[in-house]
This record gives sequence, C-alpha cells and structure tokens, in this order.
Amino acid sequence: RLRGNDDKTIFFKGLLTFHIIMAIPVKKISAHNALLEVLKQVTDYLKQQYIEDPKLNAELLMCHVLECSRANLYTDYDRRLIDDEIDSIWAIVKRRVLREPLQYITGTQGFWSLDFKVNRHVLIPRPETEILIDEIIKLNTQYSTLNTILDLCTGSGCIAVTLAKELPDAFVYAADI
Repeated sequence: RLRGNDDKTIFFKGLLTFHIIMAIPVKKISAHNALLEVLKQVTDYLKQQYIEDPKLNAELLMCHVLECSRANLYTDYDRRLIDDEIDSIWAIVKRRVLREPLQYITGTQGFWSLDFKVNRHVLIPRPETEILIDEIIKLNTQYSTLNTILDLCTGSGCIAVTLAKELPDAFVYAADI
C-alpha cells in the first residue's frame, strides 16, 4: 500500500493499480449552476481520478449531454444548467471514471474526417488504421487495379465506408457476424 501525492490511497496488486474513486460531487455546484462552473468541476474531478486529458474529456462529455459544440461551452459560459442536465452530466462522468471509453459513452468516433457510430460491440477505430486506408489509396493510384474490396469483420465499418468514399469506382463489400 502506497500513498499518492494527493493523499489518496493507491493499492498495488500484481500489475494492476486500483484507485479509490472519490464520491462524485453531486449538487456541489454553486447556486448559479453556470455552464463554465460545472465544466471546471467536472474537469477537476476527472483530473483527481487520473483520467488522461481531463479538460478534453470534460468538454466532450458535456457537449454530448448538452448537444452543443465545444465552442458553445465557452460562448454560453454563463448559461444556467437545469438539474436534469447536471444529473446527466454526472452520470456519464461516473461511467468515464470507471474507465469506460469516451467513444462508447458518446457513441461516436471520428475516422478519416467521418464520424462513425460505435458501441461496446465494435472496436473503436484507431488513428493507426488510417495508415491502412492511405496505403490502399496509394496502391490504387499506382496500379489502378482495385476494383473489388472485401472488409471482413468490419465492426464499425470505418474501413469499408472510407474506402467506398475515397475509391468511388471500386465495389466495396463489408461483412460482420
């Protein structure tokens, strides 16, 4: 058992690290419930819970609940949030603190300038997969022979959809179980 620098106990067991999850500060928001105040509290809480890039996570989670852009979080900074919005924000913050991927919470992942729907049943498209797309496009440019493409175990479909978009003359087939 060791103490962390923020005086939270961290337990080590084998290669796994367990953090004590602090209670979520439900309704600790000020009387104004201003959007910027809530954003700051969510960011601070995610940071305390060792979530990588807590500000970006807080912004994306709040945008998801409030159905707004990241810019709106700052242009509408004094907007008062209603209790249902605050409850919804803290509910998904709890999921994130439990290490559920951000993309599964929001249900989307960007890939090759397109947005794809994702959930726990598909792998989250990774930036490295865009290298595969780039190489296939280069091969097609070099040889002009790609007329049929088969994407097996397609998951989110990001490879097949992107190739269909980038290579409009190709027949692209995608299959999953």
